[in-house]
Formats: sequence, C-alpha cells, structure tokens
Amino acid sequence: RDYINSQGHKMNKGKVGNTHIFNEKALKGFTDFVFIPEGELDAASFYEIGFNACGLGGQNIRRMTAAAKRQKPAKSLVFIIVLDNDTSEQTAATVGNNADDLKAELNNLGYTAAVIKDFYDGHKDANEYLCSDKAGFTNKCKQVIEELRAAAQSKEHQSEGQAADDQSEGQTAAA
Repeated sequence: RDYINSQGHKMNKGKVGNTHIFNEKALKGFTDFVFIPEGELDAASFYEIGFNACGLGGQNIRRMTAAAKRQKPAKSLVFIIVLDNDTSEQTAATVGNNADDLKAELNNLGYTAAVIKDFYDGHKDANEYLCSDKAGFTNKCKQVIEELRAAAQSKEHQSEGQAADDQSEGQTAAA
C-alpha cells in the first residue's frame, strides 16, 4: 500500500483510523437485494446506477456481521458479496476466504448470501467498472439479481414439489 508521490516521498494509501460499514443504517430498509463491496466508493457506485449497497470499509467481515445483528434487516434480504478483484494471488486468496466466511456468517444469522467471484469483468472494483463501462456494470448487476431470483424460485418449486411428494406418500401409506 506504499507508493512514492510526485515529490519523491513515500506515502501510504491505507486507511487511517477505524473503518465502519458504509450505509449500515440503511440495512433496516432493504428487503430484497443488497450488494456488499469492499469500499465506500464502491458502494456509492452501486447507488449511482440504482442498486442498494453497503461498503465493508475494507475486508473486515466481522463488521458486516455485527451490523446485521444491530440493524436486523428483513430475513428476505439477500446479501450479494462482490469483493474487489485483487491482483496478487495471496491477496486474492484472502479476499476469497473472507467472502466465503462472510457468506457463512450471514447464513448462520438466517440470511441468504451469495458470493459472486469475478463480478467486475476484468475491472478492479465497482468504481472502476462504473467509470469505464456504466452500461456493462448496470447490466451485470441486473443479470446477477435475475439469476439469484431464478435460483430462489427454482429452490422454492423444488421444496413445494418435495412437500407434495411427501403428502402423497403419506396418503398412499394411509390407504
């Protein structure tokens, strides 16, 4: 995270002070889908194109779990976890593990969560995607939401079918 500025001084691009969940209080009002990117600017990029988002303020997944406990959003809310496309293999592995861990923690709280890897189609993050291809970014968000809706409906139909099968087996056994 260090870099050399134009005057030749070594600078650090890291955040200073505590990080927080960007837009945490809005979790209470969300009922369908919320994108969970890493940064605040990335969350604002989702808002720019009309989608709900809360930024992690980095990769600290425990803060999102704590936010969900505090804000108690509707159980119908689906968390769509879309962390940055990091370039180094070590960082990418850490991000992947963090995304999977966050999904598991949200599932344990009774929420549906999906990790979408390679969401940004070669871009580093949401803001870069928005700045270079707003239409593509918008379409990608719509596509992911439609795929998640379709998967939920398919799962619902399978559950209904299983319940009907169980009921007919019970009626057959009673006859």
